[in-house]
Amino acid sequence: MIFTALFKYRCEIGHKKEQGEWNVWITKALQQLANRFPFPKHENRDIWIRCLPHAQYILDFRGCSDDKKAEQDLLEKLGRSYTILGKYRESEQMILQTLNLTENMLGRKHPDTLNSMRNLTRALQNQRKDKESEQMHQQTLRLREKVLGREHPDTLASMIDLAHMFYDQGKTKKQSKYISQHSY
Repeated sequence: MIFTALFKYRCEIGHKKEQGEWNVWITKALQQLANRFPFPKHENRDIWIRCLPHAQYILDFRGCSDDKKAEQDLLEKLGRSYTILGKYRESEQMILQTLNLTENMLGRKHPDTLNSMRNLTRALQNQRKDKESEQMHQQTLRLREKVLGREHPDTLASMIDLAHMFYDQGKTKKQSKYISQHSY
């Protein structure tokens, strides 16, 4: 649907019209897709799975778009979709792009950036990139403690994530030490 419309429009304007028109059209298409692509869950899989090729295609043209928020939203949804599909490498790539974009737009200490960091830790963990995952978990936790406070639900979720990661890796001594250091 969107692929056909983009291709047709690109063929019609060719080199005759200004690049500005193309950019406006790409931005509108990106915004519409970001709005209509549902947040991926198993329950609505039949909907977002049909949107995947269109989302991938429009993101190839994101350099022509002026709407970084729509780009961020679509990248995040793609990353989550790939996670559900078990395509962890693709998920990591999308989430890393989301993190970079979010950090550039909002700054390192913004809650959305911190959420993107947590998503990246999960993507790394899914691929068994233990060292990178542990470093990102600790970095995310430190920033969340600093920005949100130690008792904020997101900070507590990061603490739990790190403890689970230690457990999953069989690092029970490290997990015990970590839990005792962070107990109240």
